[in-house]
Amino acid sequence: MLKRESLILIPLLVLYPSIIFNFIAPYHQVLAIASLILFVFLRKCRVELPLVAYVAFATSICFQVLHFIYTDYLGFDKVLSAILRTAFIFVLLICYLNSDKLFILKTITVLLVFLLIGNALSFFVVLMLDMNPLMELQLHDGRTAGLYLGSFSAVNMQFSGFRFLRGAGIFDEPGAFGFVTFLLMIINYKYFGNIKIVFLMYVLGFFTFSIAFIILSTIYVVAVIPFKRSFSLMIPIILLGVMLLSLVPGEKLDIVYHYSVGRISSLYSDSESGVSSSNTRGHVVAVSNAIIADAPLFGVGEYAAYQYSSFFSTASVVSYVAMYGLVGYLLYSMPLWLLLLQQVSQVRLRHDDALTIVLVGLLFSQRPYWDLPLNYILLLAVVQAIKSKGQVK
Repeated sequence: MLKRESLILIPLLVLYPSIIFNFIAPYHQVLAIASLILFVFLRKCRVELPLVAYVAFATSICFQVLHFIYTDYLGFDKVLSAILRTAFIFVLLICYLNSDKLFILKTITVLLVFLLIGNALSFFVVLMLDMNPLMELQLHDGRTAGLYLGSFSAVNMQFSGFRFLRGAGIFDEPGAFGFVTFLLMIINYKYFGNIKIVFLMYVLGFFTFSIAFIILSTIYVVAVIPFKRSFSLMIPIILLGVMLLSLVPGEKLDIVYHYSVGRISSLYSDSESGVSSSNTRGHVVAVSNAIIADAPLFGVGEYAAYQYSSFFSTASVVSYVAMYGLVGYLLYSMPLWLLLLQQVSQVRLRHDDALTIVLVGLLFSQRPYWDLPLNYILLLAVVQAIKSKGQVK
C-alpha cells in the first residue's frame, strides 16, 4: 500500500478501544462498514497469511457462536459484534501486513506522545486549579467520562479544594492507556532505537497512575535499555520531576503519593479476606478461580460468570478462562497465540528479548483484550520487532 492508503488504517486501529467509539455505536454496524472499507484495499495486497491464520480465525468465530448458543443469553447484538470484531481484525491484519508498517507505527507513536503530553498537563491543571470537565459523556459500561483539556477520564477523585485525575487519553480507562504506551515503548526501542522517545513515553506514562505500567515499564527500562544510554536521560528527568513536585502543596502531594507509590505498597497489605483491599483484580481472580473449579474445560459463559458474583469482571486473563474454560479460551484466542508463536518460533531469543516477552505477557494478563484492533496489531508489532532485530520488513 501507499502511505496515503496506510493512513486509513490509523483511525481504524485507534477507533475501537477508544472513548471516541461511544459516539458511533452500535458497534457491529461500524465494524461492518470498517471491514468493507478495508476490503477495497485487499486487491492490492500481495502478502498472504499462512493457512494456520485462516484456521485460527475461523475456529475462533465458530467457537464464539457455539459457545453463545449453549451457555449465554446476552443478546444477538453482542454476539454479532464479537463475530464482526474478530472478522474485522482478520481483514485488518492482512491490510496491515501489506501496508507501510513503519509509517503506521511512527504515526501512532506521534499521536500517543501528544495524548501523553495532554494527559500530563491536564493532571497538573486539574490538581492545582480544581478544574471541572469541559464536557462529559456516558461510556458503554455506564460510567461517566469527562474531558479535561487534553485527556478523557472516568477516574477523578474529589478532595477538599482539589481534584485528583487519572487520565486515559482517548481510551476508556488509564490501564488501557498504559498498556498501549508500554507496547509502543518496546516497538520504538526495538524497531527504531529511539531512546529519547522511549523515555518520554516512560515518564509521561506515570501520569496514568497504572500500577502495572509503572512496575513493568520500570523493569524494562532498567533491565533492557543499556545503562550508559539511559543514565544521561534519567538525571534531567529526575531533576525536572523534583522541580515540578516542589510546586505542589503538601496535602496534594500526599494524595499523589498515595495513588502512585502508595498503591504499590498497598498491594502487599492483605485485608481480612486475604486480598489487598485496593487490589480489585485480586478479587476478580479469586472469583474466577472458583468458577474455573466448577467448569474447567469450557467455562460457564459470560452471562453466568457475571451472575456468579458482583466482583466478576473481564479485568484478568483468568476471567476469560472462567467464561470459556481452559480449552475454550485457547480456541477463542487462537488468532493471537498461533500467529505470535509462529513469529517467535522463527528466532533465537536473547535474554532481553525473553524478558520483554515475559513483561508483555504479564501486562496482557491484566488487560487480555486481544480482540481490540489496536491491541492485536501492537502485540504483533512487538513480536515482529523482536524478530527483525531492528529491521522493518
